[in-house]
Amino acid sequence: MAITQDIISRTQRYEGDNNHQAVNHCYLDTSGYVTVAWGHKISPPPPAISVRLIHKTDLLAATDSEKLDEWKNIKAMPKGLIAARYDSACKLKMTQSDMDNLLTTDLANTERQLIKHFTNYTNFPSAAQAGLIDMAYNVGVKGLITSFPNFVAAVQNQNWTAAAKECHRAPPIAKQRNIEVMELFFQAATQAAPKPTPSPTSTPIGTTGSSGIKLGASDFSGWPDQFTSSQGIPASSTKQAVAVGGDNPLSGYLLDKSVESQSIVAIVALTSNVTAVALAAITAISCNNRES
Repeated sequence: MAITQDIISRTQRYEGDNNHQAVNHCYLDTSGYVTVAWGHKISPPPPAISVRLIHKTDLLAATDSEKLDEWKNIKAMPKGLIAARYDSACKLKMTQSDMDNLLTTDLANTERQLIKHFTNYTNFPSAAQAGLIDMAYNVGVKGLITSFPNFVAAVQNQNWTAAAKECHRAPPIAKQRNIEVMELFFQAATQAAPKPTPSPTSTPIGTTGSSGIKLGASDFSGWPDQFTSSQGIPASSTKQAVAVGGDNPLSGYLLDKSVESQSIVAIVALTSNVTAVALAAITAISCNNRES
């Protein structure tokens, strides 16, 4: 799936600082990892730190050695302080656009790793994919696989109700974040539920008009020329109809309308070959949908 704005917004709510904003300087998270922006970990450093950092003073791009010095300086500090406590120790920072682009890239990379591990991932309900991305971005795909075996088994079996019950993460993960992700997996269970097969007697026919489906003469092939009073329908040699659409509970059925009385006088259930199979003896139902 594409990384949606909903996924980005959820990550920003829980991976930023206490005000749900990206942290534009390096800091230590609760596990002691040097981190920046929306929870992007840059520990341990590779030969060159790929994250783009600039100097706070002159806004010039930092060199690899300058970024490594910054990393070492922050790594030596106590872990788990509020992010702002590390700011005064930092000489470098990130721009807002770089932080936003980094988040989108990180989320996309997380999803690619999930696709490699869960072979049916692309067929999962969208809500399940969103829940998996949140968990994997937070704890890492490796951490997800090793620390949540019951959850992973439920996902592999596409048992989304079980996944909802097994997705809880321990503090310091916010309680509301756990609730949101659990609800995503319950939503996935609903998305994956079999859909009822539509009844063949409610096949719509005719052409779409401003007041619903309007039927022409060819749609009435095989109908009797006149209905009898025993069927509860006034005799008429001219038969026209409109279909009730929208949220009306009669949607999907065709209504025979008497031209003389301008009233809907019967509900007609039709098969796809336009053979009347049932006539309800409902008469004189007021019709405000007059044809122009």
